[in-house]
Amino acid sequence: MRSTPVRLCVLSPLAEGADRLVVREVLKVPESILEVVLPLQKDDYMQDFGTSESTEEFEQLLSQAGSVKILPYKTERTEAYEQLGRYVVDQCDVLIALWDGKPAAGRGGTDEIVQYARETGCPLIWVHTKELGQVTLELGRGLSSRPFYDLDEYNSERVNAAEFERQLKRQRDFFTGEAKRTKLPSDRLRLTLEYTQPYYVRTDLLALRYQHLFYRAESLIYALALAAVVIAAFQILFVPERPMILMSEVILMLVVLTIVGISRSRGWHNKWIDYRFLAERFRSALFMALANIDVATLRPPRHL
Repeated sequence: MRSTPVRLCVLSPLAEGADRLVVREVLKVPESILEVVLPLQKDDYMQDFGTSESTEEFEQLLSQAGSVKILPYKTERTEAYEQLGRYVVDQCDVLIALWDGKPAAGRGGTDEIVQYARETGCPLIWVHTKELGQVTLELGRGLSSRPFYDLDEYNSERVNAAEFERQLKRQRDFFTGEAKRTKLPSDRLRLTLEYTQPYYVRTDLLALRYQHLFYRAESLIYALALAAVVIAAFQILFVPERPMILMSEVILMLVVLTIVGISRSRGWHNKWIDYRFLAERFRSALFMALANIDVATLRPPRHL
């Protein structure tokens, strides 16, 4: 049984026409999520809508969003829309484009964004608006299930409940004490701690677990390899007539290979690094939240 729920998420600027059509269809799916990204400040963006009905529809869909992100300010409107299109391509898993196949009328148009998706290998579903029922699927680099399984494995991990509570209390006591010392508003800190610290403590404990496992495995490997060398040297120098002693070296080396295989198959090193990286993201998020700094989603390039 999986520990990670799979939900359909649509990322959209809620522009008039095709954008809203796709959003409405996705939101018909139970437990689906809407994430909105705006190229401009909300009031400025709504100036581009043609009618009051369009503005009302925008407000209604916006109220259903799980998150709203406003992209950095651009002096030129066309530049803002180009930035928006590229952001959507960079952040989505699959791009849905309702397009007539014609060149863009201006900067940041559908043609330009579709070409950018092709260049970056983003999977593309092209719905031909001039040919009824015609849909083209371009796989690009494709979709990998590995990130989901890695995330599900992380969510399935268990930590010692007593140690978790102890570390959580220690963290909260420390930050609460520092907040009092620096006269930071306690209510704001409390809410932020309640949200971020359980995630940080859990991930930190997991990172430490796999760090210790990896260190112990490496130490044992070095010790066994040294023992094998010592046995071989002892046999050659002192009892060359007893070659059977070398069987001990063979057994030790087989044990070394077994430990290496277990470490790699269970991903001790990768989990240590990945969980430590995630823990540091949670740690920095606390300070960034208190400083009212937006913590953007970190998305690696597609080739990684």
